[in-house]
Amino acid sequence: MTMGSNNNIPGTGPVINSAVAPGSMLLLSLALTSMFVFSNASPAGATEFSLSGRRLTLDLSWGMLFHYHGDNNTPKYLENQPKEDDNYLDMQNRLNAVLAAGPWSLGLRADIIFFHDLYENRAKGAFRYKNLFRPGTEINGDIQGASFLPEKLWGSYNTNNMEVTLGDFYATFGHGLVLAVRKVDELGVDTTLRGGKIKAFLGPVELQALAGTANPANLDPDKELILPDPDDVLAAARIAVNPSDGLKIGAHTVYCGMHYAGGLGGKLPRVDNLMAGLDVQALGLLNDKLDIFLDAAFQDRDPFDKLNVLDQASYNAGYGYGLYGGFNLNLHPFTFTLEFKNYDQLFLVDDKVKLLVDPVEYTYVDTNVFYYAPPTMERKDQEVPPQDNVLGGRAKIGIHLDAIDSDINVSYLLYAAGNKGKVGERRFPEDRRIYHLLLGFEKHWIKGHRLILTGGFREDYMYEPAGSKSLSDQLGHFEVDAKWAVYKKHGIGLFMKHEEEYKLGAGRFREGDFALEYTYGRIASAAFMLSYSGNPGFAPRKGETKLYFGGQITYRPSAIASLRLFGGSRRGGQRCVGGQCRIYPAFSGVELAATIRY
Repeated sequence: MTMGSNNNIPGTGPVINSAVAPGSMLLLSLALTSMFVFSNASPAGATEFSLSGRRLTLDLSWGMLFHYHGDNNTPKYLENQPKEDDNYLDMQNRLNAVLAAGPWSLGLRADIIFFHDLYENRAKGAFRYKNLFRPGTEINGDIQGASFLPEKLWGSYNTNNMEVTLGDFYATFGHGLVLAVRKVDELGVDTTLRGGKIKAFLGPVELQALAGTANPANLDPDKELILPDPDDVLAAARIAVNPSDGLKIGAHTVYCGMHYAGGLGGKLPRVDNLMAGLDVQALGLLNDKLDIFLDAAFQDRDPFDKLNVLDQASYNAGYGYGLYGGFNLNLHPFTFTLEFKNYDQLFLVDDKVKLLVDPVEYTYVDTNVFYYAPPTMERKDQEVPPQDNVLGGRAKIGIHLDAIDSDINVSYLLYAAGNKGKVGERRFPEDRRIYHLLLGFEKHWIKGHRLILTGGFREDYMYEPAGSKSLSDQLGHFEVDAKWAVYKKHGIGLFMKHEEEYKLGAGRFREGDFALEYTYGRIASAAFMLSYSGNPGFAPRKGETKLYFGGQITYRPSAIASLRLFGGSRRGGQRCVGGQCRIYPAFSGVELAATIRY
């Protein structure tokens, strides 16, 4: 559902705007925070009570995030409007509630969000991109004040033999080559399907069917824009068999109908996608020493030939294939992992969900909504090239040093990537080859000390048809995560991340983060933070390395409540989790976050 306008956005339903003033909303949120955080709250857990003789449980959680945005010194050439991400307030309140009675449960996520402009000279209609909605939607005035609506709503019935859900739900098949509609907390991504899902367990056989429309969270976490729903439709079915302990074989099919705003032959044509997949996993072989897994996928884009010739070429209509597999072998003190992947023109991501900027010129801003998540084999937080057309593998060796109770691991990745080519063309018209060596050391002590060291070196080369090669990207990086329990509840933590990078067109630069933290048990902590970036996309002047300073205090009076206050600045940059990446602007100002669970 969409928040922030006083209109009905097509495909999203009504939005309820309140006349609550920003100051009143802030005072109300702070009052709620103080009441719960500084009270003698009971331990976390759902509240139990009886109603008409029936035992019920209610699980409530509330989160508040407040920002004061000062001037983050974003280079003017990166701004569409002067001060577009400066000098404003925003507050995000989120309530999650689950009411359960036996096998029945009812869930709700309700959001209240407001923006308040502090920049007196801002052009009318330029605050929070009020005009960036789907074509045909009229937005009267800028987005200010508070907007309330249920973002997620679901009801479910769960027993040992059946699970039924109506409303919002997540869905993943196998390792995600065909379907992965999920939540990624680190990026603020929360996409569900709104419809129905049923899963039945018939002995060793598992049956599943689902259908719904895509319902991503509508506050874009990096640009803080209110986004519309993409109106994409998905339907899927799956059967899995467990013939013996540890062995599972599954087959599934997925239909996805997406609005393609990048079409050349028409406005927002709908693209049909049919996908089929097979997954096999055998766990605990050789006396629990060996695990084997394999996923395969097939895709037919525009199977019913509904697109015209121009849009078929633009969308790259045709076939796609995917294969991912490997094994884990544990021979103490050694562990071995071998993975491979072969994705050939395989893509199911609505990167064509656009926000209209100019209704005459039809220029757009991209916002990605992912419906699948093929394994990247890179470290979870690493930037990766698009996974539409890649071929490669990863080998990892780990050893446990019994003498010092520590772990060392070495990984090496090698894969080729290319642009999506037309069917029948050479697989990689412009070969792109990536090499990545990763090293790691990890040690934990009984008293609570820890030391984790990681690092690596990656090179990305472009190979021309004539055989020559040129460096496209280069990355050298190391990370330190350490904690030392100094005395009783007192502890010190250190985190460091440094990257030396080269990017074609941007040159060489460095960026990184440093944090020194004091902790008092699990109750409180205080940290000094330093980050730096010479990335030309964020430094005010090319060749300059900009420094960012900040401080953070965290207070956790009980297991159900936490309060965090940050002040200062932090660098912008690209943040990646499992192949999904978002570019976040630099931040300068104050951030207050509170979380309460009852």
